[in-house]
Amino acid sequence: MPLFHLGMLDVKADFSRGDKRFEENIERYWRDARERDLMLAHGFIDVQSHPSQKIDDTVVPRIVARKPDGIVVRGVKTVATFATHADEVLIGTVPRPGLTPDHVVYFSIPIATPGLRVVARTVYGTGNAFDHPVSRYGDENDCMIVLDDVLVPWERVFSIADESFCATIFPRITEWAHWSILVRLAVKAEVLTGLYALIPEMLGRAQAPQSQEALGEIVRYLVTLRAFIHAAEDQSSITASGHCMPSPQYVTAGRAYSVEHYRRIIGYTYDIASQALINMPPEAAFDNPTIGPTLEGMFTGPTAPARDRARVVRLAWDMVCDSFGSRQTLFELFNALPWMAQRGLLVAAFDAEPYKQLARATAGLGSLEAAAEAVAVAARGEGSDYKAVGQALAARWRPTSSA
Repeated sequence: MPLFHLGMLDVKADFSRGDKRFEENIERYWRDARERDLMLAHGFIDVQSHPSQKIDDTVVPRIVARKPDGIVVRGVKTVATFATHADEVLIGTVPRPGLTPDHVVYFSIPIATPGLRVVARTVYGTGNAFDHPVSRYGDENDCMIVLDDVLVPWERVFSIADESFCATIFPRITEWAHWSILVRLAVKAEVLTGLYALIPEMLGRAQAPQSQEALGEIVRYLVTLRAFIHAAEDQSSITASGHCMPSPQYVTAGRAYSVEHYRRIIGYTYDIASQALINMPPEAAFDNPTIGPTLEGMFTGPTAPARDRARVVRLAWDMVCDSFGSRQTLFELFNALPWMAQRGLLVAAFDAEPYKQLARATAGLGSLEAAAEAVAVAARGEGSDYKAVGQALAARWRPTSSA
């Protein structure tokens, strides 16, 4: 995920906290990763711990030593997606109560670094093109990264900071990654739209009420996500470093909407396919000389031969129902904050003053012309700031416990 590195590059002076070594590290790493076409994983999420535990009693990564040739880091990060396939991993800190300067550190190192261990979960991406048409391309395995007193060379360090930095500067590097999430969900909605039209057609139930509802809702979902994407593009801005950034406001609103409705949308798969999802034979059964001809006769219909019908239904199973699809659902629901937290950040970063001014003016308590102009300026994004995302997170973050 090079987009986090793009975020650091965009705000390199602030992210490095004025340390020219770290600023040069950010620039050099970006060039090197781009030229070598590196596969990059990242580990930001900490292992769940009980709120009563002090942070030093957890495995939250921390600096345990500073040496002339680098820092020594000990701890564990979890949900480091596709680390098993990556060349290198970015380790960073997310806002949480109790952080000390030894905990707030950002660096990238090769997966093969001595003392770094990758603990992978069970692999879900298995099977052939017939039985598992999506997962056969591979599973972006979610891993734990164990740092067992790992020596991180100084030239690999991007920032050593404090809890205030973590709450206000770190969120600024995430916007391009959040943009990619919204686009990914829209592409997934495109495939689901095709399935919700195709499966009822193959089963001869295209006009059934549940089929019409499913198709109508997935089309509405898809078009809405596209609207957020186009709005984010239309309201994009050029940052001080010269990079084009899609509007964080529209991206955040779009992500919150997409995740809020995701479970409901994929639930229509069960309604339109029903028993077909439960017992659709695999390719080996169709190839079996004894039972295969019987299955061909059972599943062939007026609109599709048996194997085509099986492949389409198994695509739906792969995307939604089996271990691979279930993992996809969990990932979408909690990746980069659940939707309620995304909504909270959206509201915290939203300037409601022009709209309050408009409401007052509409009630006869001010100039409608001035209020309308203030709302127009706000809608165009004038006066907004890229820092708003970080400021919003800082406003929400309150240290209420030591873990």
